[in-house]
Amino acid sequence: MRWIAEGFIHEERGKASFDVGDNYIHELIDRNLVIPVEDERSGILQGCRVHDMLLRLIRQLSTEENFAVALGKDERSSVEQSKIRRLALLMLTKETNYKDMPRLRSFNAIICLREAIPPVCSFKVLRVLVLEYCISMEGYPIKHIAKLLHLRYIGLSHTPVRKLPKEIGHLKFLQTLLLDDTGIKELPSSVRLLKQLMCLRVDEKTRVPDWIGEMTSLVELEMYHEVLPNLVIRETPLVQKQETHSGADNKCSIRRFVKELGNLRNLRVLKTGLHLQDQGQGREFLESLSKLHKMQDVSILLPAAFLEMDMGTEPRFALSSLRTLELLNLEFSKLPAWMNGECLPNLCQLTVLLTDPDEQDVGNLGTLRQLRDLMLGIIRYHRLRLTVCGCGGFQSLRFLHVGPLQFVPGAMPRLENITFSITVFELRDAKISFDFGLENLSSLQSLTVGMDCADASPEEVEEAEAAIRHAVDTHPNHPSLLVKRSNEDKMGPVDADSRIFSRQMYEMLQDSTLNEQIKKLNDQIDVQNNCNSTLYNQAQEMAHTIPKGHPSIAKIQWTSVYVVEMVVLRKQLVDTFQTINDTSDPDQLMQHIKLQERLFDLYKVENKRMATIVEELKAELKISDNVADAGEKVGH
Repeated sequence: MRWIAEGFIHEERGKASFDVGDNYIHELIDRNLVIPVEDERSGILQGCRVHDMLLRLIRQLSTEENFAVALGKDERSSVEQSKIRRLALLMLTKETNYKDMPRLRSFNAIICLREAIPPVCSFKVLRVLVLEYCISMEGYPIKHIAKLLHLRYIGLSHTPVRKLPKEIGHLKFLQTLLLDDTGIKELPSSVRLLKQLMCLRVDEKTRVPDWIGEMTSLVELEMYHEVLPNLVIRETPLVQKQETHSGADNKCSIRRFVKELGNLRNLRVLKTGLHLQDQGQGREFLESLSKLHKMQDVSILLPAAFLEMDMGTEPRFALSSLRTLELLNLEFSKLPAWMNGECLPNLCQLTVLLTDPDEQDVGNLGTLRQLRDLMLGIIRYHRLRLTVCGCGGFQSLRFLHVGPLQFVPGAMPRLENITFSITVFELRDAKISFDFGLENLSSLQSLTVGMDCADASPEEVEEAEAAIRHAVDTHPNHPSLLVKRSNEDKMGPVDADSRIFSRQMYEMLQDSTLNEQIKKLNDQIDVQNNCNSTLYNQAQEMAHTIPKGHPSIAKIQWTSVYVVEMVVLRKQLVDTFQTINDTSDPDQLMQHIKLQERLFDLYKVENKRMATIVEELKAELKISDNVADAGEKVGH
């Protein structure tokens, strides 16, 4: 997208700009000018990099040739401001003098404070604007971006802008709009006028518009529908809590989004989360998806509950270009008929949920010739172990996340990394051995086993782990092994009656405690987040009525070191969000909880600092009323 916005991609008859750009990068790779960066699991090309020595040379030549200037902390440019065409600022906290740049075409500020970011309204020929991970943005004149009529690319990811100007529809050439983690509640209706827009990413709490079907130029769409608000913290300290949309209007907008999705025939990447109401809506969604023949990557995030699908009337997919398919909110009783190598010949990464898979389902998945990464989620598992035959399937599979399998000679010849979970009690009671045929995996390099110890005796748990360690130790590749025990405190007696009772209790309580704790911490962080916004707004309002040189004003403008750590923590919580939805592993859930607790503690420290400033300002103004409600919350 950046190359297109900069004008580096020249149009070729009969080819889309994306395809031309792909040809460019592959040509650079073939000439060994750049090093490809691929996704480890899917093998899909993510970008490129260069050697450190070559990077230094590129930066030097870029400055000498006035192609681009990149500045970090305490760095200065030798290029005259009036001649700079592309400028990148990284981790700056103090005011800069970069204001008189009439030729500037690209401006980038990453992890900078507001004081370090010059007003962009003076950059009349700007084509690319990137303000990412910037904090303390209150008062920054973001509304003036609508006057930069040459803009092709706007990236505001992880910067609390909170609101877009309604005049943004004037940017007729805009191709990319990145608004993830901005706190924006609703898109201006004028966005529908951006007929050249190819990439749109919005905040998880941005309301889904009822005109998405008009955006027929979209190639990439990331838009959610209230799937995540209680699961992950996305707000920055100064973004107000977003209200949710519910009721009849909510259901209507979901229905319209599902229906109009099929109009976006140029779409290649879709990341969304929907509370599909019933099987009919689930079928409509799959029907719309099946019309998008250019689709390459699909990710449907997990809502509050699974939607069980009846396989009798599913649409048939023939998406030859599809590379990634993650269906995390549709639960299939059996593997859909279209999940095979004929219909999905280029599929590299698949996540699918099945109620009760059998060997035939495993065999059908094995026909996906390009599949490198498979996550097979099993909701209600009636078979305690499936067998993977060595009949030529799974020729490209390298990563596997699934329940216990039995591998026979010749199975999955390129499999390098396995993650699977076992319940010791169930396997032992069914008289199933802990021999999974790992010696038959000729390429195995890494094994992660989640071992549920509930209701098993300590001796049985030790026996299971010893069997797995023996298989690893005797494997010719000597793969690494990580065993993650869970529910060790629930190991019980071996008599049948006690086991049955404790098993019933375990099923009732499984995973509920940690997940409830995550939700509770999210609610508490929301309170502190709102408190922070209230205190900051109070301080800003009172600051206008006292002299400019007052020391309390400097305290308002100064950003504490805690805020930077809070930004990092929020990003870590975002990164671990998908993991905690994909697993019931208590270690990973506890890691997420520890991050939440640290963020909560930092909020309290920062809010106490802001409450003290508010008190000082009130004293200066001789205000006698009590500290605001936000300050009282901090005291708790």
